[in-house]
Amino acid sequence: MRLVEQRNLEYIDWAWLQNPNSELYKHLEVSVTWYKSAIQANQSVLNILKKDASRLIELIEST
Repeated sequence: MRLVEQRNLEYIDWAWLQNPNSELYKHLEVSVTWYKSAIQANQSVLNILKKDASRLIELIEST
């Protein structure tokens, strides 16, 4: 059983990618912007956690 259906991509109309005013283009742009912001926020939190973990390791090793 295949989980992903294979499609022939050459028969899909991709013209909307050339039209920034199309609804699909706008939806893609909003989605990409949202995901980019979410990834940046997650990276920021992970960097803080990494620094805190390093400090904790140093504290444990110094005792």
